[in-house]
Amino acid sequence: MLGEILIFGFIPIYIFRFLIKVITKIFSNFTIQTKSYLINNKIFIKIRIMRLSLFFFLHLVVFVILLIVHPHARAQDDGWAIIEKDKNFIYMSKNGELIHGDRIVLSLNYKDCDTVYHLFTFLTTKGDANIYQFENQNIPIKINNFDFFAEVTHIEKILDHRAHWVVFNLGSYNSKEYAQKLSGFIEENERYEISLNDGLNFEVKNYFDIRKNNWKLDYFSENFKEFYRRCNEKNKIKES
Repeated sequence: MLGEILIFGFIPIYIFRFLIKVITKIFSNFTIQTKSYLINNKIFIKIRIMRLSLFFFLHLVVFVILLIVHPHARAQDDGWAIIEKDKNFIYMSKNGELIHGDRIVLSLNYKDCDTVYHLFTFLTTKGDANIYQFENQNIPIKINNFDFFAEVTHIEKILDHRAHWVVFNLGSYNSKEYAQKLSGFIEENERYEISLNDGLNFEVKNYFDIRKNNWKLDYFSENFKEFYRRCNEKNKIKES
């Protein structure tokens, strides 16, 4: 289930292997040129540009593959996407404004459409194998400057450990009540912003390139109604 939420199963492994070779070649050349420049000019700085370039490049790659490999996963004109690929769950998601590849995801189990799960994802190229120690741990976050905790429910390595998808769980709620509360929140706030905060034995800068993202939730109510309707429709078909 969580693997589906991360990338919805849309990225074939053979494309990843091809991208590994391409990215390695591009960035090895970039590193050589950068080191030469630094030596010639006697400038002693950390090469953060390379990491950030890789970070943004990976988001672009993932987005392009999603569009090419699975056209049915494309978002509607309002930015929302409803995905029905999984046999047990239906998803409703939207891409971030700052980092497009990061998503907020709402999930419904066809067996219980009245319980919605709220998740979000962050992609990082900074976390190494040590990032796995935070799986199943609660990480402090802020949602529009309000303090919360989000559980790290899954970490998925991609591009041979060059990057990781991290899935955070904000909990499960009554579907209709949560939709109503979120709709009220949208009316009072222009954007829905999530930022990762430092916690006990956890410094964001050590594991994530960028610590925050935001989403515009326009047309949420209309899309949630359709999302909820499709879940119930599939549920009735399964019961018949």
